[in-house]
Amino acid sequence: MSANLLDPSSVGGRLPGPGPAAAPPRRRAPAAGSAMVVGAVCLAVAEALHVEVGGEWTVTALLESFAAHPGRWTTWAVLLMATGPLLLPGVLAWWRLARERGGRGRSLTTAGTVVTVASLVAMVGFGASHADGVALVGGVTPVAGALVEGYERAESSSPGLLATSGATVLGFHLGVPLLLGGLVRARLVRPWLGVVGGAAAVAALVVGDLSWVLGAVAFAVVAGVLGVLGVRLWSRGPASS
Repeated sequence: MSANLLDPSSVGGRLPGPGPAAAPPRRRAPAAGSAMVVGAVCLAVAEALHVEVGGEWTVTALLESFAAHPGRWTTWAVLLMATGPLLLPGVLAWWRLARERGGRGRSLTTAGTVVTVASLVAMVGFGASHADGVALVGGVTPVAGALVEGYERAESSSPGLLATSGATVLGFHLGVPLLLGGLVRARLVRPWLGVVGGAAAVAALVVGDLSWVLGAVAFAVVAGVLGVLGVRLWSRGPASS
C-alpha cells in the first residue's frame, strides 16, 4: 500500500519526531471536516464570482458596481457569510490537535488560530455590509450623489465597519500562513502543503489588485489547501470534542 503523501504519519511517510507522540491520534471529526470542505468550496466560488471594480477604487465606483451587478455581488456576499462559520470548526479542531501534541508548533498554531478565527468571525459582517450596500442602491444606475455621500458618511463614522474590513482582509491573509506554519512545525501536515497554502494566501492579497484572474487563482489554491485539511479531519483528524 502506498503512503499518503498528505499525511506525515502515514506508513512510509513518517517524519521523525520525539517518540510515540510524533504520530497524531487517529480520531475522526467528520462534522468539522465536512464543514471545512464546504467552506473551502464557498471561498473558491465566492472569489471566482467577485466583481472587479474597474479603475481607481472609490465609493462611487463600488456603488456603481453594486448597481450594475447586483446578482453577483449578493451571491458573493452570501457565500462569504457562509465561509466563515463553515471553516471555523475545522480551524479549531486543528488547533486542538496541535495543543494536544504540545512541543514545537503549538505557539505558532495558536497565534495563527487566533488571527484566523478573528477573520472568519469578521467575514460574516464584511459580507453582510456588502449585501446591505447592494440592497441600498437597488440596481439603479447611475447612483444618486446624495446616496454616495450618505454611504461615505456611514462608512467613515463606523469604527466597527472599518475594523471588520481590516480583520477580514488582513486577518485571513496573515492568519492562514501562520496557522499552516504552526501545523508544519507540529508535523501535522507536509511542509509543501504549508508552503503552497501560505504563499497563496499572501499572494492573493497582492495579486488581487493587479489582476482579478490571478487573485481568483490564488484564492482557489488556498481553498484547495483548506479543503485538504478538511478531508484529513474527516478521515483521521482530531475529535471534535
